[in-house]
This record gives sequence, structure tokens and C-alpha cells, in this order.
Amino acid sequence: MGAECKECCSNYFFNNQKINKELFEREFEIKVVIDKKIDENEFNQKIPDKIFKYITKNTFKIPNDKQINTNVLEMPPIKYLTGDIYQGTWNQNYLKDGLGKYYKESDQKFIEGIWENNILIYGRIFFSNYDIYQGDIKELDKEFYLNGRGKMLYHKSGDQYNGDFINGKREGDGTYIFSDETKYKGKFVNNKFRGYGEMKWPHLQIKYIGEFSDGLFNNHGKLIGNNGEQYEGNFKNGLYDGRGKYTFDDGSTYEGSFSANFRHGDGIFINKNNEFRFEGRWENDFPHGKGTFIIGDITIKGDWRNGYIEPIEGQINNDFNEDILNFQIPNINLIPDRLPHMNPLKR
Repeated sequence: MGAECKECCSNYFFNNQKINKELFEREFEIKVVIDKKIDENEFNQKIPDKIFKYITKNTFKIPNDKQINTNVLEMPPIKYLTGDIYQGTWNQNYLKDGLGKYYKESDQKFIEGIWENNILIYGRIFFSNYDIYQGDIKELDKEFYLNGRGKMLYHKSGDQYNGDFINGKREGDGTYIFSDETKYKGKFVNNKFRGYGEMKWPHLQIKYIGEFSDGLFNNHGKLIGNNGEQYEGNFKNGLYDGRGKYTFDDGSTYEGSFSANFRHGDGIFINKNNEFRFEGRWENDFPHGKGTFIIGDITIKGDWRNGYIEPIEGQINNDFNEDILNFQIPNINLIPDRLPHMNPLKR
């Protein structure tokens, strides 16, 4: 709302309500507990240069679904006993109503917003650390809480969030975009990723679809790379843990038990193009314990230790190359704990 619109609102207030301006201003001094009236320059001095330049360049836009009271009068900036300052429009009951600007002394917030009967309902908040929020607001006991739908720009990190807030916390559905364009879209609880969501790392060409808890992959999910490599199964605290299937970029697969990112427990490894398969026990990513190796019509049963088979007798003929029993095991490359932004403390 520009100066012309505010003047129009002021005229509407007096022409339609037939309230004497001088009488209103005298009563205003009594009804509204203030320290003093100040001029606009004194108010603007409270706004840091960086914020002042931002609001000058980026005009506060009012959503189409927000109705603003036009039975209002604009008054000069006033300073409360707390040191807070308000400049904006008032209704006939001496309550902040319509468009206004507010400086909160205790935590040095600057606010542009929409008031209804003395309560801020929507606005743009500039925090002392230069974070910027625009969206729905709940005002309670002179405190302003991010509440409803809104967008937050985090100055220090360059991250941004667009979604639901409850009492200042990210809570509900939303999208969080990191400064490097890594994006999470899904559920939030108490500021953290929790529930079903999707996360993409464009620069790594990796994405995750599934469940989160406390900001980490938890329970069932799928982690997919750009080269066909993927894991689908159970996660625990951001790591492969439980039953799952890992497909390697060459087409080989491991399906079975995982523990903290290692193949650990019972599992089946099938080499690319199904050239051979191994079924048995695994420990810390290697065959370890009893297992069965199958290649063509040959089946070898034995004991493996740290990836190597123990000496065997009488099961194979002289034409068989025993070295293949100590088969090469491909590395698991999609390691969740090495992915950026998976530290729950960051969020």
C-alpha cells in the first residue's frame, strides 16, 4: 500500500465514520500508552542499512487472499515505553489495523505487516541476524511467532524453506533448499525432516525417496544414483541397516542383511550377467562363514574367512580355477553418511 492509498484510507476513515481528527489524536494519547511520538527519520535510524536497502528494493507484497481494513487512519510513528516503535494505520478503537511497520527493541526485529485489531496476522520479519521471513504470523503477548504458511531465507547459510510453521518451528509439509541446490520436499516435525519425503543432490545426481526420522534416513527408503546404482531397503540413522537390496553400476546385486552400511548377516551376491552367485554369511562387507558358490552347473560349499575360502578337497576337478572362489566384491558407493546435509544438527 503506497502513500496515496494510505491517504485514501485516512479520508475514508474520517468521511465515513465522521470522527474529528483532532479529537481522535487527543484521545489517542490517552488510549495508547506511548513514550512519545517520533518522526519517520528517527524510526528509520533503527533499521540496519542492509535491511533498509532490501526493503527499498523489494516492496512488501500483500497476498490476494488478505483483506485489509480501509476504515483506518495513519498516524506518525510512536514509541512505546518498551522501546518498540510502530508506524502505520489505526482503527476507530485506537487499535493497530491495516498496514504497518514495527521495530521490536528486545530482539531488534523489524516487521512490515498486516494488523487486525492490534494483532499482527501476516508480514515480513527481518531478524537481527538478517534472516528474512514472510508469511502467516501469530502474535501472542507482544511476541511474534511464525505460524501457518511462510517462507524463510537464512542469511548465513544461504538456505531457504517454504512451507508450514507452528510456533516458529518448521512443522508440517514443506520444501527446504540448501545453498548448493540440494532439495528436500516432505514432512517436518520440530524443524527436522521426519516422515515421508524426497531429497535430491543435483550436483551428485543422487536422490532419496522414503522415510525420515530426526533428519536422517530411517525405516524404508530408496537411494538412487544416476548410473543405475541404487539401494532399496531399510535404513537406521542414515545408514543401510536391516534387509535391503543393492544394485551396482555394472548390474551386480547384493540382497540380504546390512549393518551400519556393511553387508553383514545372510546375503546373496549375484555377479553381473548372472555369471556366478554366492549365498551365505557376510561380515563387515565380506563373505565370512558358511556359504555356497554357484557357477554354471558347478556348486561349491565351503567356509569363507574375510572374503577368502578355506582350503577344500574333493569337490572340484583339476580344470576348475579355484581363484574365482575368492571373487572380487564391488564397493558400495552410495554411502549415506558421506552425503552432504545429512547431519541432523545442521537443521
